[in-house]
Amino acid sequence: MRNSTSIAALAALVAIARLAEAQTVATAATSIPDSLAVYRGVYTSSPNESIFSPCDVRGIGSGWSLRFNNERHGAFLKFPFAYGGSRTHFIRVLGRVSAPGHYGMGFQLREIVVDSVLETSETPQPCPSYEELPQQWAAIKPTSAGIIGAAVSDDKVLVAVFDAKETISIWNVQHSALVKQFPAQAPGDLSWNARVAMVFSHDGKQLAVGGADGVVRVWSPLDGRLIWALPGTDTLPGNKRVASSEGLVFNQNGTLLANMLHGRTAIWSTVSGKRVGTHDGGWTGGKFLFLDDSSFIATADSGVMKIYPRLGAEPIWRVKTAARTFDVMERSPDGRWLVFKNQGDTAYLSLLSGGVPGPTLATPDWFGLGAIAFSPDGNTIAMTGGVSGLYLWDTKTGRPLRSFQRFGMGILKAWFTANGKSIVSYAMHDSVFRIVHLDAKVSEPVQAWWGAYPKPYVPNSPQPPGWIAAFVRDSAKKPIVGAEVSLFDGARPGARPIAQTLTNAAGRFLFLNVKFPHATVRAAKRGFATDVQYVHLPPGSDFGEIILKKDPRESQR
Repeated sequence: MRNSTSIAALAALVAIARLAEAQTVATAATSIPDSLAVYRGVYTSSPNESIFSPCDVRGIGSGWSLRFNNERHGAFLKFPFAYGGSRTHFIRVLGRVSAPGHYGMGFQLREIVVDSVLETSETPQPCPSYEELPQQWAAIKPTSAGIIGAAVSDDKVLVAVFDAKETISIWNVQHSALVKQFPAQAPGDLSWNARVAMVFSHDGKQLAVGGADGVVRVWSPLDGRLIWALPGTDTLPGNKRVASSEGLVFNQNGTLLANMLHGRTAIWSTVSGKRVGTHDGGWTGGKFLFLDDSSFIATADSGVMKIYPRLGAEPIWRVKTAARTFDVMERSPDGRWLVFKNQGDTAYLSLLSGGVPGPTLATPDWFGLGAIAFSPDGNTIAMTGGVSGLYLWDTKTGRPLRSFQRFGMGILKAWFTANGKSIVSYAMHDSVFRIVHLDAKVSEPVQAWWGAYPKPYVPNSPQPPGWIAAFVRDSAKKPIVGAEVSLFDGARPGARPIAQTLTNAAGRFLFLNVKFPHATVRAAKRGFATDVQYVHLPPGSDFGEIILKKDPRESQR
């Protein structure tokens, strides 16, 4: 009787799924809250977020937050670790979409609650995706060489590009024209350096570039004339290797150039070409920003920020921050806001007038280096987050606004366009700049392969065989001999076991020639409660142990 009831329930579920999937795309696109339907698309899971970008649904913006009604249904899909990283799948699910709101970390405007996972795939599938995929910026044409450095002028008209062929190109993006191209004259191995420090002076008449050889070269960008080659004489702490630039910044009138090195900042005169001073940044290196022609703000050890009226003077203002160390420090174009961040998951905003603390911004996993950009009016801040995302907040309140996913690995530079309606960026090992639009009227739907890969992905590539091994032990960590262990395809809930084995005298089991990427392992032994583990396969996988606890029903017999 129980079997017939289960069969009837399963048949009903299949009927519901087929009926929901038979709905038209237009019905699915409407996404009526709490309506049951089948959706397919890209699902990305990280320690902080679960984002689903459905196909055939217009206006989804940053995707939907995804939550499993039964966590066991999605255990084999979710990223299993608490530290940085992510996992991406193409999935088909039966679920319900919420009413508009703020879900997850606040960046997703809808949430889909999954009733059941119908299909999973490691390979992309072609589908119309109406998320704002980062499109190539038309003003700058792609080349075969990757971008390893970029700078943009204050008025957002000139863009300088340093490519892996050691060529500097100057573009006028208003006219989509190449202004000048010249060799970077920076000898040395650039392959290790994915981010060459570059900056325009505030009037756009000088371009400073930090070379891998430690030399800072100052160019006239419009004619390619080399103005200065400022020697690299500083070495890394503890060895004699020349320190390369970690960041460059001009003062307001362009007469001084600060070169941030490992542990100190060298100040150069762009009038005489001579070094006029050094600011000690402490053992953590520190960050440095000019506030006008002479005053500057600098960071020190233990999270202290100080403002100096000029080089060599005592600080006139200091404040202890919660950042401890500083990996990024930027000022808004209107001069009101300062943002700083270390390798933690929080960025800090402060008003420069009096150092009044502003809101803190919780960011998804970020490994320190990344991109920060303010809108021209200073009201919106964009920052790198997660593995391949760009996140936007309201500067005054710290309220999450939206996010953009599907960039290449590690966005290294980003800036708003002059009208504030778009953001341009480039990622590590990318060869093009990519643009996202904040104004929905500008963005057009695109027909695209799965955007999680920056390079074309070959679908249905074979999965190399793997293996799964572990120990089965009791609560006292003693091996359980002769435990029955069953192996299931984790992407096919409810299917029969693929293989079965018994644990040996050490309580260990081994499955060879496993050809699917996600596995469910079930261990059982009379007298113990059965346990189930989920395993994600690299080519080989030893996931430690399965602990079986005594079954209380056995002790009562």
